Amino acid sequence: MKIENIKYSSFFDFFEDILPTGKLSDKLNGFVFRGEPTNKYKLLPSALRLENKDRLWRGNKPIDDQSEWESWQIHAEYILLRDFYKIANNNGLKVPYIESIRDNFVDCFPTEKLMQMSNYKWISKEIEELAALAQHYGILTRLLDWTWDINIAFYFAAIGAIKQCVKNEFINNDTIVIWALNAQHIQFLQPTVDMIPLKFVVPSYYSNPNLNAQKGVLSYWEIEMNSNIEEIRGMYSGKGPKLVDRTPLDEVLAKYCSDNKDDNITLLYKFEFPKSDCIKVFESISKFGYEASRIFPGYSGVTRQIEEQVLLNELQKSRKIV
Repeated sequence: MKIENIKYSSFFDFFEDILPTGKLSDKLNGFVFRGEPTNKYKLLPSALRLENKDRLWRGNKPIDDQSEWESWQIHAEYILLRDFYKIANNNGLKVPYIESIRDNFVDCFPTEKLMQMSNYKWISKEIEELAALAQHYGILTRLLDWTWDINIAFYFAAIGAIKQCVKNEFINNDTIVIWALNAQHIQFLQPTVDMIPLKFVVPSYYSNPNLNAQKGVLSYWEIEMNSNIEEIRGMYSGKGPKLVDRTPLDEVLAKYCSDNKDDNITLLYKFEFPKSDCIKVFESISKFGYEASRIFPGYSGVTRQIEEQVLLNELQKSRKIV
């Protein structure tokens, strides 16, 4: 398996390659996509980004070295999801059934993840649907957003780049990035000895029109944790606690591509083209109907589309991008 980084001199060169007659068309079957407005962003979920650390802990962070312990990180993520669940449920909003939260619903000090008596995995199967729901509404999680539709990835990358350029955050050698992840092959490997612990969550589109419009799918890197008792025993014997791993996904996957097996299979593509092409991208996909009113169904999407047209006009008039 391999990871490929392909740089294009223009968006249209890339677009030509992914057309039905293009050289990449058949190669991207079974892939999911993610668009970034700049190559400065790391392929990291929001809960693992250092700049979000204080927001994750919400003023209740333990002493600094302990906040880098994986067990404490998981505890913080769980409590955030638990609070989302409780508040949503108390207001009559639909939430998935989660037995562990229901059993401890009135616990004033939520200990169910702090006092793990057996080995466990994070994110657990029980929690992943709640995490997907919370992620969609801005809660910090370990989930990364992807889409089955590359045009959706183009939209988010282009509008993000336009906003940055309007704010004078344009850098001449910067690029727009489209990530393409081979979800099909990763799932194919799940029952084998070559299994990659990257899991996918496809929430129910029926009750979430935004996710349906965006053809959203989420991924998380499943980690295995010892019980808290085992971790404490290890610390008494001189073994340090497991620390938070903030390695970007592309770098983690690269380790699985270092054995030179299945070199005909690309696990991850990183496509880049000039950030200055952001207007061309935005206008091109708009002609195919990929606008805010489609991607965010409802009145809010209509408002977004009007506001984005203002941004586009402002950028064109400013001549920051030719």
